[in-house]
Amino acid sequence: MIISILFNTLGHAEEHNFESDSPLSLEETYKKMNYEAVDIAIKKYEEKFNLSVSIPKDMPFNNEMSFGKLEDDKLSLVFIGDTRKKVFKVFVEPDKKPLEKTNFKIENGEKILIRTNEKAQKLTWLYLQRNNQKYTLSINFFSENSRMQRLIDAANSIQ
Repeated sequence: MIISILFNTLGHAEEHNFESDSPLSLEETYKKMNYEAVDIAIKKYEEKFNLSVSIPKDMPFNNEMSFGKLEDDKLSLVFIGDTRKKVFKVFVEPDKKPLEKTNFKIENGEKILIRTNEKAQKLTWLYLQRNNQKYTLSINFFSENSRMQRLIDAANSIQ
């Protein structure tokens, strides 16, 4: 019995050991931050809030990896391209209030807000309100004009 307890304790301790002789892979890094498969995270969000989530059909680039997590009341989805520098994020949270400030319209006439990080100008966000939810899309890597157009295309493809 003592041996059994010792093995169980050692096995449990190894699960939470974050030290490693080699760097963690990107998948391992996201897993350590509680990310999981996108479809699983979406299902948890939809069940918790009884709301349906639509992700963009038109992604800004071909994604090689994707991860998702439900944290508090926010669904976080991360799509990574052929390099780790290409990152597209989608955040969804319940919100019945319309956007207070807008500066663009998308194809269906919905008003949206697009913002660029004024300090670094390497990250652009798009905010839209749909089906009692606030969607926030963000992208980096591309030129500012290209980021804006890629976000608008992604927003237009959300059903």
